[in-house]
Amino acid sequence: MSEDVPEGAGESLPKGAAGGSLAGFGPGSRIAGYVLEEQVGAGGMAVVFRAHDERLDRQVALKLLAPGLVADQAFRQRFIRESRAAAAVDDPHIIPVFEAGEAAGVLFIAMRYVRGGDVRSLLDGAGHLPPARVAEIISQVSTALDAAHARGLVHRDVKPANMLLDSSAGSGRPDHVYLSDFGLSKATLSASGLTGTGSFLGTVDYVSPEQIEGKPVDGRADQYALACAAFELLTGSPPFRREEAMAVIWAQVSQPAPAVTSLRPDLPAAVDPVLERALAKAPGDRWPTCGEFADALRSALGFAPYETGALPAQGGGSGPTPRIVTQLADIRPSGGGSGPKPAAAGAASGHPKTKNMALDSELGAAATEAYASGASLPPAVAVRRRPAWRSPGVLAGVIVVVLAAGGGGAYVAGHVGGTKPAASPSGTQTGQTPTSASTSTSSATASASVAAAAVAVPGCSTAAAAGKTLTVSGTTVKLQNGGGYGIAVSRTGKYVFATNPDKLSVLVMNSGHTATKQYGDTVAYPGEAARGVALTSDGKYAAVAAGNMIFVENATVAEQDSGSAQAATLAVPGVRPVTDASGVAISPDNRWGFVTLRNSNKLAVFDMAKALTSGQNQPGVFVGTITLGIHPAGLAVSPDGLWLYVVSGAKARTAAFGPSEGVISVLSIPKLETEPSSALVAQAAAGCGATGVTVSPDGTTVWVTAQSSNALLGFSAAKLRTDPAHALTASVPVGQTPTGVIVVNGGKTIVVADSNLNGLPGADNLAVVDAGLAPAGKPALVGYIASGKTPLSFAQAAFDQNSLYVSDAGTAQIQILDLTTLPSS
Repeated sequence: MSEDVPEGAGESLPKGAAGGSLAGFGPGSRIAGYVLEEQVGAGGMAVVFRAHDERLDRQVALKLLAPGLVADQAFRQRFIRESRAAAAVDDPHIIPVFEAGEAAGVLFIAMRYVRGGDVRSLLDGAGHLPPARVAEIISQVSTALDAAHARGLVHRDVKPANMLLDSSAGSGRPDHVYLSDFGLSKATLSASGLTGTGSFLGTVDYVSPEQIEGKPVDGRADQYALACAAFELLTGSPPFRREEAMAVIWAQVSQPAPAVTSLRPDLPAAVDPVLERALAKAPGDRWPTCGEFADALRSALGFAPYETGALPAQGGGSGPTPRIVTQLADIRPSGGGSGPKPAAAGAASGHPKTKNMALDSELGAAATEAYASGASLPPAVAVRRRPAWRSPGVLAGVIVVVLAAGGGGAYVAGHVGGTKPAASPSGTQTGQTPTSASTSTSSATASASVAAAAVAVPGCSTAAAAGKTLTVSGTTVKLQNGGGYGIAVSRTGKYVFATNPDKLSVLVMNSGHTATKQYGDTVAYPGEAARGVALTSDGKYAAVAAGNMIFVENATVAEQDSGSAQAATLAVPGVRPVTDASGVAISPDNRWGFVTLRNSNKLAVFDMAKALTSGQNQPGVFVGTITLGIHPAGLAVSPDGLWLYVVSGAKARTAAFGPSEGVISVLSIPKLETEPSSALVAQAAAGCGATGVTVSPDGTTVWVTAQSSNALLGFSAAKLRTDPAHALTASVPVGQTPTGVIVVNGGKTIVVADSNLNGLPGADNLAVVDAGLAPAGKPALVGYIASGKTPLSFAQAAFDQNSLYVSDAGTAQIQILDLTTLPSS
């Protein structure tokens, strides 16, 4: 790979992702004396190709920037200055920049092509690294950073994905590490306004407090990020791992990092103060340079100081390899030069053979205006982790963070950047309108694909729909063990199962919908969290999504609190426990269990019946996995048991910090039972931050919550499989950050949990939608039912369809509504 776009890198899209290319450029095209050979990745503002330099007969990594940037004169000037500055940094651990210029209407950077992977991939495979390897990686990156800082460059996005491992050194030789992405610094983007209000530069797990607060930064911000990376390399987890990006941001600004030895007690205690200093909130309290931090870390780990200045020996030689830096081309106004030649016929597209729409992330809100000139790629900012739910710790303190420094502060909301709306969903927002650049993002790529559709896929928006308040009878039950995430109810309604951070709570209910007893069984290991829960149709077993597994409980034992209820722990091989399983579903015949794994972007399949009858370790119990976009969350089985619908927050990893266009995937359950990786039937765009999904009782309609569009979407189940571009039949604006969704009243009514993850006053509620009016394009929002803070999930008893159970994480309660008192539309 080259400069670098390994799959899963923070500023990359996987090779072949829709929208991850520039129109007209492909293998065989020529640009400024370079022949494009293969697209190796795409970032938010650029596509990277392996290319052949015809003049010097060598391979290079050629980064092509979005065409719209050529028209931005401020960007053009800073681009050439910073490209020259980056090329002038002579350090063996910085990717050499050979040339930068403009040709065929695009700006380009030619860099050294590095064969090998990146530290992110290494870490994902190993969990954590041996101390000696960590010391070598951190030392090499520190020399690159200190060299750049001496030239006045600040990287601003140091992370494992930008640390490249050169495989050309050969086996048995030490890693040679390059730090990538100095050729187009984040300062260039910031100065040109392409990041905009509501975004900051960096990746949340490694971003420094001063970057979040919009303050001026220097090399000590990079040291903070390097320390976060070192912490993760040593422990397998960044210092501030949280459920939601907002919680990470809050922790970076206000909470001390945990001691490394609290997670790795086998490491020397001397490591703790070294990292504590590097992770100090105030830049002045950190080490003077990255090199001094790296040397202190080596000493604490028991290693000698690092010897800098030499690349690994190649070809029998020793000493540093001379750098080749050609003179940077002057950047002239566009308009001259020949355009790209057509891509070679028959070039592989890299797209899966499924019915897909244009699903990639659109432009960030503030970048829309900058791209009005016609650029086709979204802006490069930081990748955001978007779990489906938020932990109680987050809800207790930080839902919205506003950190300002003069006029250059950053507003970071739980699901979208922009001006904070002033009103609750009971009235229209008094901030900017849904179509303004700072609160809503139009999707150019999706619009092109659905031009012929009757209903347009909604863009990202903070605006909530106005609706009247509905009065519905009901009760609430406080959860003694806290939580209130996933929920399931026994067939008669006598027992309610609810997950909290580490337990499955069992509530014994009476006819008045109050709990007479509550039990709790631990179903998650330390550092993990219990999320979704589902019951088999016969009520004998409860399946809980936790960590990297499905935790199966004997429901009868749990209901009576008569001993250990653990029946099976179905862990996904090769996936770290901290993956955070999100949703769980069971096939109608109770044989197959499905679980979404948010952080590894997979759906896993188990033969649950075999595990319960023959043992969980028997061959064939774990069937396999399929990758389904970024942060798969909700899932639902069709009534006939033939199809599984899964929603993911995004189709592919993008560079946008904030919401990106979600996707609904249709999977064949017969295929999942035998060969999960080939079970994908079709995909369709599903608004921003797709999170929840349910199916109508007759199986004809699939309903999805788009958390960052504040919308409920309805899809024709048949068209999702055969004509996904025209499957969207309804789009209903609802309240703030809708999460859970359920169809009630025999399919006539839909209830949506407006989780209000941004913490707006009075915006926690349940939206009621008329399922008949929605596809007709008529006003379908009936109104809002008051709820506790952060309603998340729904359940009903098979023999009591008049009661609706709602889990509520913010107030740790179960709300039970009498649907017979629900007003009609």
